[in-house]
Order: sequence, then structure tokens, then C-alpha cells
Amino acid sequence: MADKKEKKIVKKAYAVMQDALFDKDGTGAYKPREMAKEGMTTLKKHSTKLIVVCTSSSTEDMEELLKKNEIPYDKVIKL
Repeated sequence: MADKKEKKIVKKAYAVMQDALFDKDGTGAYKPREMAKEGMTTLKKHSTKLIVVCTSSSTEDMEELLKKNEIPYDKVIKL
């Protein structure tokens, strides 16, 4: 008989790079990658803090993009 041990879920903080969430289109504008919203929503359910790391845009611009595309996050930082 299989051992029925309870799995303990440990919530952690996750950092996600901007490039994992957005691509630039032909005009240079950012567009969300396929499944970015769904992936971040899943991470948010299992994390204490969800941080987006900007590599080429300002934190203000990234926060605006995240809100516009309804992608969950807790904090945006710049490298």
C-alpha cells in the first residue's frame, strides 16, 4: 500500500525576467508572450512575492505594461 504522506507546500519568492514575459514587435513595442498571464497567475498562487526584473525598460513602463495586460506581480525592479 502506498504511503500517504502529506506534501508540505513552501511558499517562496520568485523573480521573473522581463524577457520571459514580453517580446518586442516590429515597431519596437512590447507585447506579452503567449501564456505570460497564465504562468504568472500560477506563480502568484504559489509564492509569497512575485518580482519582475527589468532589463531594458524603466520600472514605471514595465508596471504599466503589466497592469495593462492584467499580469500579476508584487514588485518591479531594474537591473
